[in-house]
Amino acid sequence: MASTDDVMDDVTCGENVSGIRHVFNSDGELFLEDKEHSKKVSETLKDENTQGKCLSNCTCEDKSRWHGNAELDVLNECRTAGKLCDVTLCAGDEEFPCHRAVLAATSLYFRLLLLGDFRERLEEKVRLEDVTPGSLSLLLDYSYTGRIRITGETVGELVHASSLLQFPDVTDACCRYLKHNLRPDNCVQVMKLAEDYYLPELSDHVKRFAFENLPAIFVTSDFAQGSLRDDQNVLRLLKQAMSVARDRCSCLQ
Repeated sequence: MASTDDVMDDVTCGENVSGIRHVFNSDGELFLEDKEHSKKVSETLKDENTQGKCLSNCTCEDKSRWHGNAELDVLNECRTAGKLCDVTLCAGDEEFPCHRAVLAATSLYFRLLLLGDFRERLEEKVRLEDVTPGSLSLLLDYSYTGRIRITGETVGELVHASSLLQFPDVTDACCRYLKHNLRPDNCVQVMKLAEDYYLPELSDHVKRFAFENLPAIFVTSDFAQGSLRDDQNVLRLLKQAMSVARDRCSCLQ
């Protein structure tokens, strides 16, 4: 399997925003890279509260390398080797050994869950009931590397997991992916996704797109077969799309 570095060399467009790089390849897949991620995590790991609670028992032989970006690299090596981890996340039938400190440094959800006054603070294994193993694995990779790949197969679960576990940069990248790959045949599903997870910017974008492409949307397979034609939520969303577009037209007059 090609590495993220290899894949990111074959791109059609890209941009840099506050150290965060978003790159689309020729297949429309999005690669997110936060160039400041290691620095941010390392700074948080140096926080006395986090370090005292999470790293006091760590006996990693490579502690001499724990400075700057190398600190996170060492922890990732330990994670992939299954060594010196102090918590195991469970999703579905899979288990993911990792470090409380890294999780707390990259997600407010995990910071509150694992360092706050919850029973999970003392548990060696923590089960996440509403997250798939695949999406959790991707978010853990992002926690340790600052990189993630978003595809059509993963974006739906990633929107859910990143919203629930509070990875805002990943949620934002998912919205960018959905905008970039928006088509008449997936417009309604994206519109519902934006509403379900309260993504107002994405929602407004999709509603404008829907109004401008209504004929094509109504002849897509879902509508043609009637599976969405009687869905009141879908009809309500399409009405909102028409209302948004009318308001936009009025402002331009």
